[in-house]
Amino acid sequence: MITDRRSSTVFCVFSFFSFAFFLSPFFRSQSPAAEMTDQDRRKQIVAYAAVDKYVKTGMRLGLGTGSTATFVVERIGQLQKEGKLADLLCVPTSEATRAQAEKCGIPLTTLDGVDRALDLCIDGADEILLPSLMLVKGRGGALLREKMVAAASKTFLVVADESKLVEKGVGSTGGVPVEITKFSSEHTRRLLENLPCAQRHGGKAKFRLQKNAKEENVENRFVTDNGNFIVDLHFETPVEDIPGLHNAIKSVVGVVETGLFIGMASACMIAKSDGSVQEYLSETV
Repeated sequence: MITDRRSSTVFCVFSFFSFAFFLSPFFRSQSPAAEMTDQDRRKQIVAYAAVDKYVKTGMRLGLGTGSTATFVVERIGQLQKEGKLADLLCVPTSEATRAQAEKCGIPLTTLDGVDRALDLCIDGADEILLPSLMLVKGRGGALLREKMVAAASKTFLVVADESKLVEKGVGSTGGVPVEITKFSSEHTRRLLENLPCAQRHGGKAKFRLQKNAKEENVENRFVTDNGNFIVDLHFETPVEDIPGLHNAIKSVVGVVETGLFIGMASACMIAKSDGSVQEYLSETV
């Protein structure tokens, strides 16, 4: 089990060629080819590998949100049904994850319902900066609960495919999510866009809209499970001073939380295009 989060990163590589080769017929039998893209298959491989390696009977777990975390929940449900996992108690990071876990028969609670730190949280990420393992999360809309559950866990394991890796700062593949209150939300959006650190990188702050919304207005804005709005900060150039960006955003009154996860990831497991899985650890297992 991973036991430390110190910032000095040690790279440990685990090749799962045989693992992926062995499981690929199983994946095809469970999911019709028409429903599984190559990227989805990689997400499934890494999620299953993470659960098989790290999830143990009796654990208190945090369940992430998003397309890769969906496969984590799926695998836990399978192993529990097969009798290979038992006595689990899990905290979901979104209502969507809660609904999926309930269908899988996974016992659920909240952070209020556990009397000790969670043993492990497994979640995806939108961007993973190497070698620091700083993350951008929240493009799925669950950043606040994701951060709360990750912070309440002894170990925070990130699973993703290699398209999420970045090397020159954050914000290069999409916006940095910021959860804000509904009250005076346009005022807060303007303050975020006018932050000096945002302006230096050509920053634009845009409200997250509901799926299929055709124009920006209050009624069309995406609302989080906590009843808040999300503003996505888009940059023309990647931001390398991530702690500085996080602190600047948090200084704006009206901001609830940022999607920047700094010094939180214990490890990242990355699915490569060749079917292998590479693991980057913050400390030797």
